[in-house]
Amino acid sequence: MSSFKDESFRDSIATITTEGKRNFIYPKKPSGKYYQKRKILSYILLVFLLTAPFIKVNGNQFLMFNVLERRFSIFGFPFWPQDFYLFVMSMIVGVVGLTLF
Repeated sequence: MSSFKDESFRDSIATITTEGKRNFIYPKKPSGKYYQKRKILSYILLVFLLTAPFIKVNGNQFLMFNVLERRFSIFGFPFWPQDFYLFVMSMIVGVVGLTLF
């Protein structure tokens, strides 16, 4: 069941004028309260990710992903490859918890 409302927009290309010249489309610059909050949060996360490897907790780096030597340190806790299933399980529990609750 299709409804035939005003479908005249399908007869022409939106980026071409009636004279045949190109109609340029310019994106609107985002603004607003939530955009500012998102921008501030992204700056904070960027600073965190750039400075976290230099922070030491109990003699371990706060974040370290050394793939060649198979050493991982997340939030100051050292993980070895045999401990990786713990990290995977905690990530699965976190994702399920966020989506359900």
